[in-house]
Amino acid sequence: RYSSILRSCRGLFSASKSVERHEWLQYIENERINEENYPGLVGVSYIVYVKNNQFDSYIEATRADGVPFFSIHPGGTREEYRVVTYIAPVDRNLAALGYDSGTDRDRVLAMDRARDTDKAAMSSIVRMAHDTTGEPGLALDLPVYDNQLSANRVDERREATRGWGSLSLRSDDIMADIRDIHEAQIDFEIIDGDHNSLSDAAPALIYQNFMHDEKPKHEVLLQAQLGGRPWTFRLATRPGYGD
Repeated sequence: RYSSILRSCRGLFSASKSVERHEWLQYIENERINEENYPGLVGVSYIVYVKNNQFDSYIEATRADGVPFFSIHPGGTREEYRVVTYIAPVDRNLAALGYDSGTDRDRVLAMDRARDTDKAAMSSIVRMAHDTTGEPGLALDLPVYDNQLSANRVDERREATRGWGSLSLRSDDIMADIRDIHEAQIDFEIIDGDHNSLSDAAPALIYQNFMHDEKPKHEVLLQAQLGGRPWTFRLATRPGYGD
């Protein structure tokens, strides 16, 4: 469901030689891509891949495109940048505008995986600077390739990458569609990573609804891949289950 947003956004870029900021924002509005229709959606962004020798021209062009105050943060000189250039909704995500996602190792791993596979890729748990709730966040990325270049092989995809469409998600809210499991007397939690046992290192908790400390009668661990990233699901019966 969420990856379909990214595919449709990529279609917008594929159908045009260039997409201006106002066109992007109008598209997001027209398609009603918002938190009301997609629970947990914090922001939809277009991240531009900028090489070091393109830095000055990129900044100049972006400022001329209606953002005269635009700058890349954090500061510093790097070989490449992966910059949040368009984002919606703007007001609540303004702090993310200009953010270099390439400075976040977990984001880079997901973006590289998406770029090389041409598939939507989920990040590990990330902290979203523009989300003030403090809830665990996730990013889902899909590459945007230069439509004038071939992108059939990995080396071609790397060469053709213009940027990424990206979703910022609050993990607690995207679980809204499966919370009815509460009524079945089942507790569950979702952990980032592939865990055969939860007794070793402290897991990265994505979501939990455990309401008690009592040892369950039945418990099971399930593994699944979401956006190319392993998640572990722990399901446990509540006290009184089956009574």
